[in-house]
Amino acid sequence: LWTTTYDGPISGDDRAYGLAVDSAGDVIVSGYESTATQGQNLRTIKYAGATGATMWSATYNAPANGSEGAWDVATDSLKNVIIAGYEDRSDLGQAGNTLIIKYSSTGSTLWMRSVNGDTNGTDSAWSVAVDASDNIYVSGQVNQSVGGDNAYLSKYDSSGTLLWSRTYNNPSNSFDVFYATAVDASGNVVAGGREVRSDLGQGDNWLMVQYDSAGNLLCSTTYNGASNGNDFLRALAYGPSGELYASGPTTVSGQAFNWLTIRYGPASGTPLLGLSLLQTPAAPGIGAPVTYRLVAVNIGTAAITQMTLAETLPAVAVSLTADQPAAFGTPTVSSTASGTLFV
Repeated sequence: LWTTTYDGPISGDDRAYGLAVDSAGDVIVSGYESTATQGQNLRTIKYAGATGATMWSATYNAPANGSEGAWDVATDSLKNVIIAGYEDRSDLGQAGNTLIIKYSSTGSTLWMRSVNGDTNGTDSAWSVAVDASDNIYVSGQVNQSVGGDNAYLSKYDSSGTLLWSRTYNNPSNSFDVFYATAVDASGNVVAGGREVRSDLGQGDNWLMVQYDSAGNLLCSTTYNGASNGNDFLRALAYGPSGELYASGPTTVSGQAFNWLTIRYGPASGTPLLGLSLLQTPAAPGIGAPVTYRLVAVNIGTAAITQMTLAETLPAVAVSLTADQPAAFGTPTVSSTASGTLFV
């Protein structure tokens, strides 16, 4: 229908990372642009959804003339635009700070928040989500005197007032970060990312934490693949019936990274049990043996009844093995000709 590109002021390194569509169908893109004298500036552009024409463009440069940029963008019910990213505040003796900017639907700056951890280290907002009341949830990483780089999730009201903030530090006091955020219809919020668990002889583990609207912890889960490699969650989204989808890379022995996606049943504020399928090898030929590994992720007590294979492979020998917490017993698996697994 249309294509558009943006070339910054010096035709240098310009990148878009965040994209959102507002209630009018218009498109907001945000990232950074390279400049001659100000380093990298945060750039946000709103395009008309119907034509791709630029409706407005805004840039932000911090006083240090360092690196500013956006990782994510969201819109609220009034078509206001919320940016989550980072800024260089070395002019204050700080490193990278979390940066949150709220623009009006016409591109005027409504408010801005810069958040610095207690060590003056590197902090960043990686993700932003908005609930039905236009409250804003921002997640990312913060460098703290206890735990080093910790994952954090903060809730702001529509005026930019901080309502609550939560941090996560794993037992090894190593790197933790939230890359993704999603809010359900009840205002419960899920943040997902990774934690480094070298203390267990593992690499980066999948991390997901769920809070209610008041910031009370509902549940949390981690996932470590069979190879003890790097597994981390990069995307979260709620479906129309309240089901939660999570996705990210996982390490499979002999295959480097595979793409792992897990569906959790309708939430309604209740912690869930998730199931996913990992295929080995990644692209088998017809008639060749293939193994699917059923993964059960425990973040509560509810159960999922079924999920469907991503593809149908006629004349393929399929074997199933189960990885499931002992608390849930031994799963029984049956299959039908349509490729649906019932658990």
